[in-house]
Amino acid sequence: MKLILAPLAAIALMAVPVAASAVALTSIGGPNDYSMVDVSTNAAPVALPAFASWSAAPTIRSGNISGIARSPFDETVSDTFTSSLAGAIDLMYFAVGPDNPANPAILSFSRQMSSLSFLWGSPDDYNGLTFYLNGMQVGGPFDQTDVNPPLAPTNPPTSNVYVTFTGPFDEVRFASSSNAFEFTGLSARVPAPATLALLGGGLVVLGLVRRQR
Repeated sequence: MKLILAPLAAIALMAVPVAASAVALTSIGGPNDYSMVDVSTNAAPVALPAFASWSAAPTIRSGNISGIARSPFDETVSDTFTSSLAGAIDLMYFAVGPDNPANPAILSFSRQMSSLSFLWGSPDDYNGLTFYLNGMQVGGPFDQTDVNPPLAPTNPPTSNVYVTFTGPFDEVRFASSSNAFEFTGLSARVPAPATLALLGGGLVVLGLVRRQR
């Protein structure tokens, strides 16, 4: 049995590299890409995805507050969105920083997730986004340097950008040493059923190997 189960365990583990992979920035939208954010009501952008809750909630704001927060929906460089949607400046968003508690804001999920997307308002080098799985850091901290280089030089550094991070996680922390880390339109996905089945199969085989030993 040992000779049979050991190769099976190796195959099962090779089939689920996601279990050991880190969260990475996998998609960056165009500047001021609001098309993926629900703006049906002022509060819609701050709705949470399934399985999510705040362990430490950020401040919810709307509009601009000088020195405190700048709305991700206010794009003064390319104002095509706010000029076409009445009241866009009143749409709600999350803010984290010295004057925007909690800092860090902690978004917890009741199950393992596979991706997180959101609109990041004018990313700064003092913003920090970190991912965790079972209490261990698996990605980040991500900041302006991770987001802006792919946008430059055609897009201004103040652009708001829709980003997607991919990898296994169950907790996300948003932090900022200065005002502020502004974000909105959170969206998250769970792993595909096939991935979960492979992972479960790998764990079962490993358990059998250990029992035989």
